[in-house]
Amino acid sequence: MTLEEFAYLAEIIGVVIVVVTLLYLSVQVRQGANLMRSESRQALLNNTREHLMGYLDDVDLFDRLEGEEKLSKGDQLRFSVLWITNMRLREHEWFQYRDGILDEPTWRSYREIIRLTLSSKRHRTWWQKMKGVYDPDFVQMVDQFIGETPESNIWDEKLRQWEQTA
Repeated sequence: MTLEEFAYLAEIIGVVIVVVTLLYLSVQVRQGANLMRSESRQALLNNTREHLMGYLDDVDLFDRLEGEEKLSKGDQLRFSVLWITNMRLREHEWFQYRDGILDEPTWRSYREIIRLTLSSKRHRTWWQKMKGVYDPDFVQMVDQFIGETPESNIWDEKLRQWEQTA
């Protein structure tokens, strides 16, 4: 084998090694992306679970929220903290969706919580007062989404559905 033939062979072997390396790296990147999505969904689930468990401490507040009577200062604070946290979680989920970490069906299921949260007149009034603390693009999405949803008391409707199936 001449030196020139050896150089060609070495070049071919080098190209094959580069191709194999690129294939290996693409598999690793795909696995890393899947792992990141899985960890992100687990974090979202943990955050949502923790937040929902916090609602159990404020069950009495929900009866007053759906009524027309004026809330006490303490109830207003409890309500605002619950809803700020709730909507901050939704905002985080929206960022995850916008950045391509959550897929469309997953985002739609999380987005449905916005419909539940901002279904009544009192909740929408709260949103109008507080939406300035959220990302402007998120606010625009929420405003459009709830604009397409008639005002109602979805909580009562959901409870009736649950009672009928229980």
